[in-house]
Amino acid sequence: MSNRDKEQLALRPYLPKIDQDKQSKAEERFQNDTLRPILKYQQAVIITLMKNYVSRHKANYTSMGLTEKLSFIANALNKDLKLKYTLHGVIIGYFTNEELEEFTTNNQALSKRLSNLLQQRITDSMMLLDNL
Repeated sequence: MSNRDKEQLALRPYLPKIDQDKQSKAEERFQNDTLRPILKYQQAVIITLMKNYVSRHKANYTSMGLTEKLSFIANALNKDLKLKYTLHGVIIGYFTNEELEEFTTNNQALSKRLSNLLQQRITDSMMLLDNL
């Protein structure tokens, strides 16, 4: 393991291990062992990027209802590829070499999981976005 990989792992916050049986899919293990800790570590960056996106693209965000806000965020993450790839890059940049190889090997399934986790994390942080 390279020094960079050791440093990347040391930066991640501790998350209690989710019980995974031996039958758990590799994607599920990757999600719980890699994606979730990095998402938690990068929370402030993710929210800042989303706040900037909202302020540039939808001035009346604060007057929207909850359903409209959730729809706006989902559409932004699904349709604005620049935003999506920026957010993915913020996470992928913290992968170890081994994790990056696993991610590129199973890109489709893991990218989908990453997108879902990003959307969940952003919508769970709605109170932060309401302060725009």
